[in-house]
Amino acid sequence: MSLGNHLRRATAFMLALSFAVDAAAQLWTIANSPTGLSLSVINGRKAIVTSSGLHVVFSDSVNVKYSSSPDGSPASWSAPVTVAAVATYPVIASAGGTIGIAFVQGSWIRYQYRQSNGSWSTTYKIAPAGTELSMVGYGNRMHLTWNGSTVAMYTSFPATSPGNPNSEMVSLLPLCGTTAVFKPTIAVAAPPGSAAAPIVRIAYLYKSWGASGCPHSASIDLQVSEKRPGMSAFNWNSFNGTLSIVINSPSSISMAAIPGTGEFYLLISGVGNAGIATTDLLYQNAWGTGAWKRYQIAPRWTLADVAVDCGRFRIAVSDFALGGGGYGPTWYRTGTWQGTGAPQWEESGNVQVSTTGRDPQALFFRSKATVSTWREIHCVIEERAGANSHLVRHDAHATPPPPANNC
Repeated sequence: MSLGNHLRRATAFMLALSFAVDAAAQLWTIANSPTGLSLSVINGRKAIVTSSGLHVVFSDSVNVKYSSSPDGSPASWSAPVTVAAVATYPVIASAGGTIGIAFVQGSWIRYQYRQSNGSWSTTYKIAPAGTELSMVGYGNRMHLTWNGSTVAMYTSFPATSPGNPNSEMVSLLPLCGTTAVFKPTIAVAAPPGSAAAPIVRIAYLYKSWGASGCPHSASIDLQVSEKRPGMSAFNWNSFNGTLSIVINSPSSISMAAIPGTGEFYLLISGVGNAGIATTDLLYQNAWGTGAWKRYQIAPRWTLADVAVDCGRFRIAVSDFALGGGGYGPTWYRTGTWQGTGAPQWEESGNVQVSTTGRDPQALFFRSKATVSTWREIHCVIEERAGANSHLVRHDAHATPPPPANNC
């Protein structure tokens, strides 16, 4: 074995030892299947928190399924129901108290919302099919982006009356030779103290090749486009630097924003052309003048997600490079960061919740467990439990009262 391989194995071993295992946490199963389950692709939300509880959407390799729980306890989860048959790329969001799900079925991107009686609406056609959907709610509207193959696309519509929304192109780079877009992710935030239309930001990976002089032919680069109130089209948001992701890398990208402050958090991971892997957290306040700030979460290729709540962010990371078969140590960590220096962490280290997890979704959720304790849930993951058993699970941790109130 080469010295390099010895060093890599030793580094992986030391990194594995650095995890703080949450001994008080429990993993509770939401759904299971012998054929495999998936919360991926990471760029779009698969688990959300609302005033009514937890809501999860996932794929069982064939159908899109949905389950919910008012408090996260084992017996409270609804039996997973099929929302869409023979469908892919499910995402979920809440707008104006309405839960909506978008997915790809046949040659269309389609949308359904959960009605007040708990049943699902009719299916609406939103746009000709793309891939890698990402959706977020703001006010009473849904904001949806997707991979249109050569460009990133965007549309917005009322949560309970989608109609036939217009779609627009997000990608702003000049088409040059052959082009490709990967994993667009969306977040919105309002101007401070205003109920006006929000600023919409969409981050995505972009590559062009095959023609002389293509400006982005050397690598897949990270791009961020934005649409501010009053703008008729997307414009540049200046991002300093490129990420240089390998084209066939199943990289992850996730973005979240705190609506009242304009703070955007962007978490991205992949392997560069030089074979150097990284997982990075980026931060910018949309209403400030500062550039994007960048902080390395791990010197490894991971699958990672970011969520926000009350001025805090939480990352959930599947460190599959330290495991096997695409599964590995899966952990969360919570912090605050105003873009100066390093993030300020609440936990002393990465808090591991599984040794065989992947496709994590970060969450901020708490509910009353007993008179004297609260239930904290930090993430939803897919977990491998044996060769032919795959589970969608969440972690649960008892905390003494009173925790800080959710926003």
